[in-house]
Amino acid sequence: MNDLLFNELISLTSFDFLKMDNDTALITIGLLVDLSCDYRQQVGFQKAYELINELRLRDITSSQRAILEYTEANYWDGVRYFNLEENLWNWTQLELEKELICLRRAVLIAEEEGCLPTNRMCQIYTNLANVFSQVGRYVEASYYWRKALSRNENFQMAIGNYGYGLFSYARVLYDDGHQSLFLHQAYRKLKASLEYDLDGNATQAFLRCSNEIERIMEKDFLEKEIDLTSYSMGVDEVEKNYRSWCLKNSLFLNPLNDLGEYSIANNDILTCPSIRIRDNAESEGPIYHGFYNALKQEYVYARWLVYEGLKISKGSTHLSDKDVYLYNTLDYPVYGFSIQQMASAYRIAYSLFDKIAYFINDYLELQIPQDKVNFRTLWFKKREQKLGLREEFICRKNWSLRGLYWLSLDLYYKDFEFREAIDPNSRNMSALRNHLEHKYVKVHEYFVSRSDDNYHDPFEDTLAYSVSRDQFEAMTMNILRLARAALIYLSLGINEEEIQKNESHRD
Repeated sequence: MNDLLFNELISLTSFDFLKMDNDTALITIGLLVDLSCDYRQQVGFQKAYELINELRLRDITSSQRAILEYTEANYWDGVRYFNLEENLWNWTQLELEKELICLRRAVLIAEEEGCLPTNRMCQIYTNLANVFSQVGRYVEASYYWRKALSRNENFQMAIGNYGYGLFSYARVLYDDGHQSLFLHQAYRKLKASLEYDLDGNATQAFLRCSNEIERIMEKDFLEKEIDLTSYSMGVDEVEKNYRSWCLKNSLFLNPLNDLGEYSIANNDILTCPSIRIRDNAESEGPIYHGFYNALKQEYVYARWLVYEGLKISKGSTHLSDKDVYLYNTLDYPVYGFSIQQMASAYRIAYSLFDKIAYFINDYLELQIPQDKVNFRTLWFKKREQKLGLREEFICRKNWSLRGLYWLSLDLYYKDFEFREAIDPNSRNMSALRNHLEHKYVKVHEYFVSRSDDNYHDPFEDTLAYSVSRDQFEAMTMNILRLARAALIYLSLGINEEEIQKNESHRD
C-alpha cells in the first residue's frame, strides 16, 4: 500500500499539485517526506522539495506557513540522514542549519500568531530542542523541551528526548553532585516515556539510554525521591522574589537550573574549571579564572538590571527621573530609569560574546591579533567564513565548544559574507545593539510596524531605531539567555579540553 502511495506521490505533476487546496497540499508534502525517509529514496526528497517551493509561492495562512516550515525542517532532517557522513563530529552541516532555520521560523510565526494547536507546537518545540542538543547547544535544548512540556506535560516525545538530552548534558558536567542529579532526572524521564507506545527507533534509543544509566548509577538512588525544592531562597522578600524570577527564567549560572524551577539551583555556582598550566605559559597565575570571574560578574549585573527594569511598573517615576522635562514627540515614547537599565543590560550582555572569543583565542592559542578577535569570525581560517573552519575546529571532539560555534551563527555580522544567520531575529538583535551603542533607540509604549510602503507617518523618527516596549523587553531577555548559555558552554568546554589534555599526558 505504501509502495503504491509513494510512487503516486513522486509522479505528481505541478498541474496535479495546483488543483489541491493548501491543506491537502501540506498533508501531501508531509506524507512524501515521511515515505522518502522510510524508503531512503533521493527521488522522493527531490519531489518533496519541489512541492515545498511551489507551495511557498501561494497565498497561505499563518498556520499553513508555520506547518510548511515544520514540514521543510523534517525534509532537511531526512536528507541529512540520507547523506549521513561517517564522522558525526563534523561541525559544519548544511542540512542541520537549514533544519534549525525552518524550525525557528515555525516557532516565530506560531508564537506571534497563536495559530497552531498545542500538540503541533509541542512537536515543533521538541524537534527544535533535539537539533539544539545535537549541535551542542544543550542549554537552549533544555529550554525548549521544558517549553513543550509546559504546553502538554504528557507529550511523550518531549519527555523521552528531554531525558536523553539530560543524559548527554550530564556527561560534560565536572561536578559529581550535579552529574548525579542530571542522571537521576534523565532516568525518570526516560522511564516515563517508555510507558507510552512510541515509534520503534525512539523506544530502542530511550531504552538503551536508561540501561546505560542503570549500569553507571545505583538503582536505589535512581528510584528514590530527591528533594530539589527545600533550599533557602534568601533572607527577605526582596531576595526571594529576585531568586524566584531568576529560577523561573532559567538565568542562574548553574546547570541545575536547566532541570527546572527548583530552589536547589538558586545560585551562580558555575566557575572556570581547573586548568593545566601550559609549558610555555608566561604566567602561572589563575589568569583564566580571573577572566571568567569578570565575565560572570558582568552577566549577573546585567541580569539584575533587567530584573529591576522589568519590576518598575509602567507609568511610575523613579527618583532620578523626577523633574526631568522632555519634549513630547507625539509617538508614545517611553523614557526613564527602567528603560536605561534594560538598555545597559542589553549592551553588557551582547558585549560578552566578543570577550568570550578573546578568552578562547588565548586559551586555545589561536594567535589571532587581539584587535581582530570577534565571536562571529573566530572560528574560520583567516577569519573568513568562505575559507572554512580553522584546522583546530574541524571535527574537534568537544560538544560544548561546538555549541559555542553554533551559537555564534545566531549573531548577525555587518560584513557581507556573514549576513546570513540561523536566528530569524538576528538582524534585529544586531541593529538594536548597534543603535544602543552608536546611534539612537526609541522605545514606544505603543508601536505598530507598518508594511505599507505608501503609508507616510508624519511622526516617524527617521534617526531612531524604533521598537515597542514589549519587543525591547523580549529582545533583552533573549540576549541575556544567550549570554548565560555561552558562559556555560565556555566553562564546560574548557573542562572537556582539560580532560582530553590530562588523558593525553597519561598516555
